[in-house]
Amino acid sequence: MIFTLGGWKNFLFATRWHRHESGLKIPGPSLNPNMSRKDFLLLIDQVLEAAPGTVRGEMLLSSYEQWDSLALLGLIAAVDKHFGMNLPARQLVAARTADEIAALLGDKITD
Repeated sequence: MIFTLGGWKNFLFATRWHRHESGLKIPGPSLNPNMSRKDFLLLIDQVLEAAPGTVRGEMLLSSYEQWDSLALLGLIAAVDKHFGMNLPARQLVAARTADEIAALLGDKITD
């Protein structure tokens, strides 16, 4: 069963490569286990369906109108797709900023 959640259908059920309007390619987990901080913020822009450069690492995620439970699920899917790892939802919910989420990914996010 495929759930259609607005723009999420294209994101969550995309093929192996997805090109964000910024030109960022999001590969499958085996292709690139690391990501720059800038690209990680662009990934969150994509999850929020926001213009590239909207999300800043230190801003509260709750300050973005698009940040809701569906965005959280989209971020979980994107992290799984890119890094091949599952972050516990409890830790993601507790994270208040993109920088705090990046910290959960440890050395997978580079400067």
